[in-house]
Amino acid sequence: MLIHIGFRKAASSFLQAHVFGDPDGPFGVISAKHPELFGIPVADELPYDPETANQVFTNAREQTRQAGKFPVLSRERYAGRSSHAGPKLDTLSTRLETMARLKQLEPKAKILLVIREQLSAQLSTHNQYVKLGGKFPLRRYSSPAYRKDGLDQRSHYLYHELIEAYYQAFGKDRVLVVPYELLKSDANVFVKQITDFCGIAFWRRDWDKIPAANAGLNETANVLKRMTNIAVDFWPHDTKEGKGRLPWSVHRRIARIVNMATSRGFSGLNSRLRGRARAQLEAINGDHFARSNRLTEQLTGLDLGQYGYRL
Repeated sequence: MLIHIGFRKAASSFLQAHVFGDPDGPFGVISAKHPELFGIPVADELPYDPETANQVFTNAREQTRQAGKFPVLSRERYAGRSSHAGPKLDTLSTRLETMARLKQLEPKAKILLVIREQLSAQLSTHNQYVKLGGKFPLRRYSSPAYRKDGLDQRSHYLYHELIEAYYQAFGKDRVLVVPYELLKSDANVFVKQITDFCGIAFWRRDWDKIPAANAGLNETANVLKRMTNIAVDFWPHDTKEGKGRLPWSVHRRIARIVNMATSRGFSGLNSRLRGRARAQLEAINGDHFARSNRLTEQLTGLDLGQYGYRL
């Protein structure tokens, strides 16, 4: 049994759509959206009954096994919320409480965590925020002082804290940590590490040729889309009904049109905008993640420096 807990913006859509969700593959997905399981993340404060959840989970797991599949429960929300957008930002405490709920469901589960270089993850998160209607520029959105509750969302990216906790709860041999950057450099090795960890046969596909799932906007499109968002004065999380503001589906269509319109002839501008955004995050974060990355290397044995992590 595999539980994939995240992190956000670290190959979750790829895994869910093309690896775990491949009908010809060895995995069988237990729906994390089942009403009795959807309340697992503690910070969401949704109704959750451990006994009922355990019954639903056990039945789904056994049905999956009887179908000859390796059961997997996948939801990147389990590792915490990385975005400023949500009304409630996870603390380490709430993420550990979520871990305890997963442990209660399946004490002997194998755990998969995919991590991503922090500045790259922040850029991707802001990109999605803009794609869905966000108005704030990267500098303001990524500032530790952004939230009124005073919480610093950068704590989400201190990977060593959650890795160490899952090692202690499930055992180091039952926790696999894989860098997202490996998927970009060699998708076959990325997938094979997961199947080897689960003790199942690797099935070959043209993993490197699969288009990005949940792809973001290019840098020029990001700027234009944010200007559009300002013009319509919209952020989807403001109200449940929207009160006449554009729904997410419309924002996605606008994002797709803007992205297509700027897909050719903007490579130079995109490169400059990308460099400027990266420089802004470098100035905001400095060495904030360096100690955590060094501890993550010590815990996992990974060489994060080769992937551009600040050490």
